[in-house]
Amino acid sequence: ERGIHSGRLFEELGAKNWQEGGAKISEKHANFLINTGGATSTDVSRLMHRMHSGVKEKFGYDLIAEIRYIGTPTQEEAEIWSTFTVH
Repeated sequence: ERGIHSGRLFEELGAKNWQEGGAKISEKHANFLINTGGATSTDVSRLMHRMHSGVKEKFGYDLIAEIRYIGTPTQEEAEIWSTFTVH
């Protein structure tokens, strides 16, 4: 649905306080992830999954991830990424 910004949905979830390992959601804009130092691709994948799942459960929206995975994912990452709709 047009006109609904994912950053606002993440804010309504309270996601600005979320962190997985070295990856956290920006306190300035909830649509940006920050590497606080030493974040792994698994940390980022877990955080994205939490964000995606939270929006789907609370608001019913299946967000489209605008990202391209580079490299060979771990088994956990492959399972997480298989749940995303990727643009």
